[in-house]
Amino acid sequence: MAHLLTKSKYMQGQQCIRLLWLSTNKLLPEKTIAEKQKLEQGHDFEEYAHKLFPDAINLVDLEFEENLEKTKELIEQKKTIFEAGLKIGDLFLRADVLEPTEKGWNLYEIKASTKQKPEHIPNSLAPALLIESIGKDLPLFSELAEKYVFTGVYDLQEKFLRKDLNKWGYDYEQG
Repeated sequence: MAHLLTKSKYMQGQQCIRLLWLSTNKLLPEKTIAEKQKLEQGHDFEEYAHKLFPDAINLVDLEFEENLEKTKELIEQKKTIFEAGLKIGDLFLRADVLEPTEKGWNLYEIKASTKQKPEHIPNSLAPALLIESIGKDLPLFSELAEKYVFTGVYDLQEKFLRKDLNKWGYDYEQG
C-alpha cells in the first residue's frame, strides 16, 4: 500500500516537520506514562460522547479496507457513524462522528478540552474539507464546555458544546 497522508500525520506536520519525519520513519521514542494517560483519558471521554449518538455504528475496530467499505455502505444507508473512514487519493482519515441530516451530513470532532485550542481548527477542518470534496454537507465541532470540572461522570446534556466551523469565519476556499 502506498503511503497515505492521515489526519494524525497532517497534525504532526503542522506542529513540527521533524516530528512528521520521525513519525513516518518510526523513529519516535515510546510514549511516556503521562502521554499514555492523556490518550486513555481522551478515549474515555469519547466513550461518553458516544452516548450522545445511541444509534450510531462504531467502526473503530475495523481494519483499513473493511472500514472504508463499511463507511461507504453506512453513508448510503444514511446511518450515524463513529470512526467513519474516508479516503481520496493518498488522503485518509477517520471522522469521529458522521451524522446524516436532511441537508447532508454533520461532522463532529470530539475533543476532551475545556476550551477551544488553536490546533482544534485544523484538526476539525481536515476531515471537513475532505468530506466537502466528496460532496457531503459540512460540519460541526464538539468540545467540552468551559469551566467544567470532571467529577467522575460526564453530564452529556450540559457539558458538550457544538461549534459550527462556519461561525468561526473560516474561508474554506482560501484555506
